[in-house]
Amino acid sequence: RGAIPVATLDEYFLDDYTVEEFQGVARTFRRPTKHASNPLVGNTGWTWDRDINFISAQKVGSAVTLCYMGVSAAAELYACRATSTDGISFTKPNLGLISYGGNTNNNIMLAARTTLIGFLYDATETPTYLGVGETVSGGGDDGVYLYSSSDGIAWTLIKTLYSGPLDGNYREGRAITRLADGRY
Repeated sequence: RGAIPVATLDEYFLDDYTVEEFQGVARTFRRPTKHASNPLVGNTGWTWDRDINFISAQKVGSAVTLCYMGVSAAAELYACRATSTDGISFTKPNLGLISYGGNTNNNIMLAARTTLIGFLYDATETPTYLGVGETVSGGGDDGVYLYSSSDGIAWTLIKTLYSGPLDGNYREGRAITRLADGRY
């Protein structure tokens, strides 16, 4: 079987899905530890992202940019943004775009029930950012969508990838990649 390139960074939660074969390989488990400053999660005052899922990270210039799914205490989904210069301490910028509880002082990029679950930054392309996301409302707008952005903050819907109930009988878009032939 052909070799699959693997990142040179440690894979802390490596599973059987990532590696095709384990011949001559010993799997070593390390006990994960929470960073002392809890850089991204933990402040229950951030009620729009009390729970954080589907974190997608890209290095943009000298910073690490995260798009992630924030889940509120009321189980609403939000596309949120955080940035870091060292990959440990993250800042949740006040974007002022979407109102939550009557206040736009938050890091929410897309309206309730809509989230980005993967994004790609490519400085050589226009638009500079592409993202794949979901809308989950139990209504007619449920589906998986392709978004674009010139700044990674304000996103525009460009294509419906799947329309219908998000009940597990569909292929979720978890990431977006540019192929050698230029397709995504």
